[in-house]
Amino acid sequence: MYNYSAINVSNLITLQTYYTEVDKIYNLYGATVFTSDEYLFSLDSDGNYLLLSYYGSEENITLPENLNGSSYRIGKNAFTNTKVKNVIIPDCVTEIGLNAFENCSNLESVTFGSSIKKIDKAFVNSTISDIYYSGTVA
Repeated sequence: MYNYSAINVSNLITLQTYYTEVDKIYNLYGATVFTSDEYLFSLDSDGNYLLLSYYGSEENITLPENLNGSSYRIGKNAFTNTKVKNVIIPDCVTEIGLNAFENCSNLESVTFGSSIKKIDKAFVNSTISDIYYSGTVA
Protein backbone atom coordinates (compact mmCIF):
# COMPACT_ATOMS: atom_id res chain seq x y z
CA MET A 1 0.00 0.00 0.00
CA TYR A 2 1.23 3.45 -0.80
CA ASN A 3 1.41 6.33 1.62
CA TYR A 4 -0.20 9.49 0.26
CA SER A 5 0.47 12.90 1.69
CA ALA A 6 -1.53 15.80 0.30
CA ILE A 7 0.29 19.04 -0.31
CA ASN A 8 -1.07 22.50 -0.89
CA VAL A 9 0.04 25.14 -3.36
CA SER A 10 2.35 26.86 -0.87
CA ASN A 11 4.29 23.60 -0.49
CA LEU A 12 4.72 23.05 -4.23
CA ILE A 13 7.81 25.23 -4.38
CA THR A 14 9.71 22.63 -2.32
CA LEU A 15 9.13 20.07 -5.04
CA GLN A 16 10.65 22.23 -7.78
CA THR A 17 13.94 20.37 -7.58
CA TYR A 18 12.07 17.27 -8.68
CA TYR A 19 9.73 18.77 -11.24
CA THR A 20 10.70 22.05 -12.85
CA GLU A 21 7.19 23.11 -13.81
CA VAL A 22 5.51 22.16 -10.58
CA ASP A 23 4.11 25.66 -10.09
CA LYS A 24 2.12 25.17 -13.31
CA ILE A 25 0.65 21.84 -12.31
CA TYR A 26 -1.92 23.19 -9.90
CA ASN A 27 -3.12 25.85 -12.34
CA LEU A 28 -3.03 23.53 -15.33
CA TYR A 29 -5.09 20.75 -13.82
CA GLY A 30 -7.04 22.63 -11.14
CA ALA A 31 -6.32 19.56 -9.09
CA THR A 32 -5.06 18.27 -5.80
CA VAL A 33 -1.37 17.48 -6.12
CA PHE A 34 0.15 14.87 -3.84
CA THR A 35 3.15 12.60 -3.46
CA SER A 36 3.29 8.83 -3.17
CA ASP A 37 6.73 7.44 -2.40
CA GLU A 38 8.85 8.81 -5.27
CA TYR A 39 5.99 9.91 -7.52
CA LEU A 40 4.06 13.14 -7.95
CA PHE A 41 0.36 12.70 -8.78
CA SER A 42 -2.61 14.93 -9.42
CA LEU A 43 -6.28 14.26 -8.83
CA ASP A 44 -8.68 16.44 -10.79
CA SER A 45 -12.21 17.44 -9.85
CA ASP A 46 -13.62 14.55 -11.94
CA GLY A 47 -11.67 11.99 -9.89
CA ASN A 48 -9.04 11.22 -12.56
CA TYR A 49 -5.50 10.47 -11.40
CA LEU A 50 -2.40 11.41 -13.38
CA LEU A 51 1.21 10.49 -12.63
CA LEU A 52 3.00 13.79 -13.23
CA SER A 53 6.59 12.95 -12.37
CA TYR A 54 8.98 10.36 -10.99
CA TYR A 55 11.63 11.96 -8.80
CA GLY A 56 13.27 8.83 -7.40
CA SER A 57 16.67 7.39 -8.13
CA GLU A 58 15.89 3.68 -8.47
CA GLU A 59 16.82 1.95 -11.74
CA ASN A 60 14.28 -0.87 -11.41
CA ILE A 61 10.79 0.33 -10.62
CA THR A 62 7.29 -1.04 -10.37
CA LEU A 63 4.67 1.68 -10.58
CA PRO A 64 1.98 1.80 -7.88
CA GLU A 65 -0.72 -0.85 -8.33
CA ASN A 66 -3.58 1.58 -7.88
CA LEU A 67 -4.54 4.83 -6.27
CA ASN A 68 -7.34 4.22 -3.82
CA GLY A 69 -8.70 1.54 -6.14
CA SER A 70 -8.61 3.78 -9.22
CA SER A 71 -6.76 3.54 -12.49
CA TYR A 72 -4.44 6.31 -13.64
CA ARG A 73 -2.55 7.72 -16.61
CA ILE A 74 1.16 8.47 -16.94
CA GLY A 75 1.53 12.11 -17.91
CA LYS A 76 3.63 13.91 -20.47
CA ASN A 77 7.38 13.78 -19.67
CA ALA A 78 6.77 11.98 -16.36
CA PHE A 79 10.04 9.99 -16.58
CA THR A 80 11.99 12.14 -19.05
CA ASN A 81 15.77 12.09 -18.48
CA THR A 82 15.54 9.71 -15.52
CA LYS A 83 17.95 6.81 -14.97
CA VAL A 84 15.27 4.09 -14.95
CA LYS A 85 16.43 0.81 -16.41
CA ASN A 86 13.52 -1.62 -16.00
CA VAL A 87 9.92 -0.49 -15.56
CA ILE A 88 6.86 -2.54 -14.68
CA ILE A 89 3.61 -0.76 -15.49
CA PRO A 90 0.66 -2.40 -13.70
CA ASP A 91 -2.79 -3.20 -15.08
CA CYS A 92 -4.33 -0.06 -13.57
CA VAL A 93 -2.39 2.25 -15.92
CA THR A 94 -4.52 3.08 -18.97
CA GLU A 95 -2.45 5.60 -20.95
CA ILE A 96 1.14 6.72 -21.34
CA GLY A 97 1.54 10.35 -22.33
CA LEU A 98 3.68 12.08 -24.92
CA ASN A 99 7.42 11.70 -24.28
CA ALA A 100 6.77 10.07 -20.91
CA PHE A 101 10.09 8.20 -21.13
CA GLU A 102 11.94 10.58 -23.44
CA ASN A 103 15.75 10.52 -23.27
CA CYS A 104 15.89 7.58 -20.86
CA SER A 105 19.33 6.45 -21.94
CA ASN A 106 19.47 3.53 -19.47
CA LEU A 107 16.04 2.11 -20.29
CA GLU A 108 16.25 -1.57 -21.25
CA SER A 109 12.84 -3.10 -20.64
CA VAL A 110 9.24 -2.14 -20.05
CA THR A 111 6.48 -4.50 -18.99
CA PHE A 112 2.98 -3.23 -19.77
CA GLY A 113 -0.16 -4.26 -17.91
CA SER A 114 -3.21 -5.40 -19.82
CA SER A 115 -5.20 -2.15 -19.46
CA ILE A 116 -3.01 0.07 -21.65
CA LYS A 117 -5.22 1.71 -24.26
CA LYS A 118 -2.96 4.47 -25.60
CA ILE A 119 0.78 5.11 -25.83
CA ASP A 120 1.61 8.54 -27.26
CA LYS A 121 5.22 8.56 -28.59
CA ALA A 122 6.32 7.77 -25.07
CA PHE A 123 9.82 6.41 -25.75
CA VAL A 124 11.43 9.06 -27.97
CA ASN A 125 15.26 8.91 -27.81
CA SER A 126 15.19 6.06 -25.30
CA THR A 127 17.24 2.90 -25.54
CA ILE A 128 14.45 0.42 -24.83
CA SER A 129 15.26 -3.04 -26.15
CA ASP A 130 12.67 -5.35 -24.54
CA ILE A 131 8.92 -4.83 -24.38
CA TYR A 132 6.56 -7.17 -22.57
CA TYR A 133 2.77 -7.03 -22.64
CA SER A 134 0.43 -9.11 -20.49
CA GLY A 135 -2.74 -8.38 -22.46
CA THR A 136 -3.99 -9.39 -25.87
CA VAL A 137 -3.49 -7.45 -29.09
CA ALA A 138 -6.69 -6.67 -31.01
